[in-house]
Amino acid sequence: MAVYIGFKDKAIEFAKQAVAEDQANNYEKALLLYQSSLEYFRTYLKYEKNEKCREAVISKFKEYLDRAEYLKGVNGNDTGGNDSGTAAATKVRKPGQNKEEDDNKEKEKLKAGLTGAILTEKPNVRWDDVAGLEGAKEALKEAVILPVKFPQFFTGEAWEPCSPGDAGAQEHSLSYFSDNGLADKVIPPCITMRDFEKVLLRARPTVGKSDLEVFERFTAEFGEEAIRDGGFKEKAIEFGNQAVAEDKANNSEKALLLYQSSLEYYRTYLKYEKNEECREAVIWKDDNKEEEKLSAWLMGATLTEKPNVRWDDVAGLEGAKEALKEAVILPVKFPQFFTGKRKPWSGILLYGPPGTGKSYLAKAVATEADSTFFSISSQDLVSKWLGESEKLVSQLFALARENAPSIIFIDEVDSLCSVRGDNESEAARRIKTQLMIEIQGVGSNNNRVLVLGATNLPYSLDQAIRRRFDKRIYIPLPKETARGQMFRIHLGDTPNTLTDEDYCELGRRTEGFSGSDVSVAVTQVLMQPIRLLREATHFKRVRGPDGGLAWEPCRPGDAGAQEHSLSYFSDNGLADKVIPPCITMRDFEKVLLRARPTVGKSDLEVFERFTAEFGEET
Repeated sequence: MAVYIGFKDKAIEFAKQAVAEDQANNYEKALLLYQSSLEYFRTYLKYEKNEKCREAVISKFKEYLDRAEYLKGVNGNDTGGNDSGTAAATKVRKPGQNKEEDDNKEKEKLKAGLTGAILTEKPNVRWDDVAGLEGAKEALKEAVILPVKFPQFFTGEAWEPCSPGDAGAQEHSLSYFSDNGLADKVIPPCITMRDFEKVLLRARPTVGKSDLEVFERFTAEFGEEAIRDGGFKEKAIEFGNQAVAEDKANNSEKALLLYQSSLEYYRTYLKYEKNEECREAVIWKDDNKEEEKLSAWLMGATLTEKPNVRWDDVAGLEGAKEALKEAVILPVKFPQFFTGKRKPWSGILLYGPPGTGKSYLAKAVATEADSTFFSISSQDLVSKWLGESEKLVSQLFALARENAPSIIFIDEVDSLCSVRGDNESEAARRIKTQLMIEIQGVGSNNNRVLVLGATNLPYSLDQAIRRRFDKRIYIPLPKETARGQMFRIHLGDTPNTLTDEDYCELGRRTEGFSGSDVSVAVTQVLMQPIRLLREATHFKRVRGPDGGLAWEPCRPGDAGAQEHSLSYFSDNGLADKVIPPCITMRDFEKVLLRARPTVGKSDLEVFERFTAEFGEET
């Protein structure tokens, strides 16, 4: 016997109990029993293919559904607790009493709920505005335009297409009939086997063998009892208790796995639990202050102070800087440039090897742009509470729209939007789905919100997320001139003896270094004078930067050399009189003898391949 037959028996059993409680005026209990019966009926109808059996069940299903909806409305509106049984009974009509009036009210309520989904204004997007996709456009025209202009195509009557040599053939296009009021006189030719053959040459099934194996394996392992099992909540609590115990014992990894198992069982329980009190006991929420709490959480990601990084502080990357100026600066300063079909970029992805300046570029954007800047990482949007992460994503974009023009910078975006697969959790999948909806701007106006993403792993991004970034800009390793400029920027106003030729030489000798590698090298160089001070045995008096007396390390044979160690000046209150020697080219040469780049050739090949397939070089 098919596994779903038992659902029908269970549904009938619950329905009989519901009717009995209903007649006894136990309306709350009757409502719960009706709902249980309906759940089993739904599952049965999902799998039952015999039309006669379905029709017999559907009629009873509708009857029980109407009654359950009515009882639910009465229970929801009954706020008084002092009614007697007789008075309460008068509030509830028996099945068949004023049913038509209640049905009309229910229909009006449903219509009112759907009114917001009706587009009252045309989006003003024409067929020609959609580039390419000719096959899809033709299919949509067949499904939407032709049934309105040529309704007889879908019934049967008058002019029909023919070959040029056929008797009575006249040369006309389809638009001729539409323009001359004869659209209703044109009929399509009969469907032939040849039409099916053409379609089936391209048709492919949407369900693969691997998909079917999942369901067959589940049925073989668990069968009907797995669906009817009511122990999801108990299992969730059991795993939750174990997780808390491991968490307190500092077994973080084991606790994480147990928390995840607990959440999966809670999700399944909530999927089928209809009792609101039971659901509220499981779901964490604060209806009155929830939105304020989410906003307060996210306000920590809003930059209130500028990072003070200018465009000139970013060496090289001219193409990336120009693209960001187009997307961020021009729309704010020259809004009249972006009217009609010309829109500013809504999503920019910066990708490339680690340490090439992607986050540094974002800081420059935050400084230069007269916009609200949100700097977001995965920890800002991931919450342990069920459903909270999606709300955080939604609230983030709501805040961005409220404070437009605004920029949402998501560093390491691959950690939030990696490729979807069978092994990922449901929570991760829901976050990605919500993020894609918000970036796309479905149901919202995102015209003045820019999403700026940065990643070192472009191939790890889900293809749907990748598509939502209008521009994908490759941030490569800096070139020779940019590296020389980086050495100058990082050295800043530190006293040194380097010339322009020295900076050019440093750029030439650091082939393959990233911006981060250059920064580390300069940091090492800046420590060279400090090491010299610690090792020095002789110091001499010199004129300090402020014109006063100072001491600096020297050789034992230098004029005025005195034998002292660094601790001598500290012990005698002269620590502030010691100055480090100037940075020299020799200091850089010592450091570069040991320095190595952190990005290999094989790493670069990955980014170059991605650029050739999906990206854009700067």
